[in-house]
Amino acid sequence: MRNTGFPFQILFLLILGFSFGQICHAQTGGRVPDNQLHYDRGAYHLKFKWLADSSNGFLEPQAALLLPVSFDGCKEVFYMQFDLGSPFTLMYSNKLVAIRSAYPDLLPATDTNGLMTAFRIRVGSVPVIIDTITSRPYQENKVAKSSTKASGKIFSPNIIGTIGSDFIDNRVLTIDYSNSVISIDDEVSSQQLAANKFEKFIYANRSILLPVKINGRETVLFFDTGSSAFELLTDKATATSLSTPGRQTRKSALRSWDRILTAYTTESDAEILMAEAT
Repeated sequence: MRNTGFPFQILFLLILGFSFGQICHAQTGGRVPDNQLHYDRGAYHLKFKWLADSSNGFLEPQAALLLPVSFDGCKEVFYMQFDLGSPFTLMYSNKLVAIRSAYPDLLPATDTNGLMTAFRIRVGSVPVIIDTITSRPYQENKVAKSSTKASGKIFSPNIIGTIGSDFIDNRVLTIDYSNSVISIDDEVSSQQLAANKFEKFIYANRSILLPVKINGRETVLFFDTGSSAFELLTDKATATSLSTPGRQTRKSALRSWDRILTAYTTESDAEILMAEAT
């Protein structure tokens, strides 16, 4: 869909606990793994970076939202994609092989099921302990991804995994898009309460579902930071009904783990109303 503007591009705040009255819960099928992440309570502010992608012949400046990560005893800075579409954090096994080759004693051993225990990592300024973390192979696009910053330098990150919604479970999440900052806290501050009007949403199985209106029709959208390259991902029939007649449709290949998917992107003048913002 066309870049028509994200309603919360300045500030997006989610309260992902179980005690605040503005949260709506739903029962959904399936069960996500227990949360294995632990870090101290408190306020954290993490600077994120956008990764651009031109592998399909056109530039997408916001293809992925990345957080810096590091390991004690290693000066190198790695990155992981912040993906709220994933209910758990995981590592890319092929990247673990490369890290172990460069730093043999840095990581715990991986068992035959691709699991590591007592895994320690620092996400920005947050020291995290993960009881058990899984790993799986991930094949990046053949065309190198990079983003040119204002300074003229090229941003070519070493992406080693995915940070899922378990990282923000039972916390307050604020995404400040204009300043590229993710903030995590234990509770909503008095300043936030005074400055913002809060709307209900659904938080189930560590998935975030946002009630919206599209051209006046009420529906629910899955909030997935791992799909930041698209304003709206939907089925063919819905996309056709919302597309602007006569506009060109662009075809591109997308990698979803070991699968290659085909995306069809077209322009739309549809109005999406979310929390009374269009």
